[in-house]
Order: sequence, then C-alpha cells, then structure tokens
Amino acid sequence: MQNWSGAEHLEQIFNAFGKAKDKKRIAAVETAVNETEHSLVTFSRDTLEQLLEEHGDSLEPSVRDFFKRFLNETEENINTEELIRDLIKHYNTVAKMFRERG
Repeated sequence: MQNWSGAEHLEQIFNAFGKAKDKKRIAAVETAVNETEHSLVTFSRDTLEQLLEEHGDSLEPSVRDFFKRFLNETEENINTEELIRDLIKHYNTVAKMFRERG
C-alpha cells in the first residue's frame, strides 16, 4: 500500500509538471503569434520618418503637414491600417474639393 501511495504521488507530480509545461508551451505560442501579427500590421515610425526625409522638399507642404500630424498622433510603431485609412480619407476630401472647383 505504501508503494502504491508513493507511485500515485509520483504520478500526480508528473501530471502537474506536464500541465505546467503545456501551459508554458501554449503561452509561448500565443506570444509568438502576437509578435508575428504585430510585425505584419505595423512598421517602425523611423521607417516612415526616413521615407519622408528621402523625399524632402519634393513633397507638397500639405503632404508634409499630413505626415507630421500623423506622426505626432502615433506611438512607437505605425499601424498600417490606420495610416491607409487616414490617407484614403484625406485624399478623398482633396479629390472632392478639386472636382467641385473644376
């Protein structure tokens, strides 16, 4: 009976260890998925700043102002979807104004 009790206790320890290991594995996979998703939907604000510098004076003042405003409202990384939404909204506004005046 003593051997059986010891074996049962040892089995419980291994089961608990296995569950803890599974939880760590699941957490590691979730972290990897989140990091991958983040890297696919964002890019560094340094990248955008560098692109703007490359175009320098060839950018229209209103375009420079748009990106300056966007960068001021953005945190460390640029969310690609947010940038595209803002670009579409502003481009549509300008195109509509141009069409109405022309």
